[in-house]
Amino acid sequence: MPFFPALLALESLGALALCWGLYHRISRTRLGEQLAPLRDFTFTDHLVWGLIAGIVLFVLPVPDAWRGTGANLLVFFGALYAVRGLAVLAWYLEASRAGAPPVGLPRPLLEKPFEFEQVLSLMREAMKREPLGVTS
Repeated sequence: MPFFPALLALESLGALALCWGLYHRISRTRLGEQLAPLRDFTFTDHLVWGLIAGIVLFVLPVPDAWRGTGANLLVFFGALYAVRGLAVLAWYLEASRAGAPPVGLPRPLLEKPFEFEQVLSLMREAMKREPLGVTS
């Protein structure tokens, strides 16, 4: 399946961001605001419908042209949501460096993290046991 339209749109967005940043770096006059840092990257939640449309067109039994459109929508919106996930991760890491406790982790895990060897030994013991309901 050719992903040319999705890749062209993604490359165009990247080129626009690069040119806008370069413009703000070398220009004497400012037209608009500079690009925000990655941790501030966001977009409207309504774009999830593009991702849903791509999933529907890719999964349902439709002609190949529509399936290709669905694949392109999946690639484009999947990449956008991947960048949004990186922005959330950048924000999370910056907040944890500032001394704020990581959100969503219970305090015992923060105070006494599991040691890798203990986890491995528990997994080995669990694998040695027979499955539930099976008697030999």
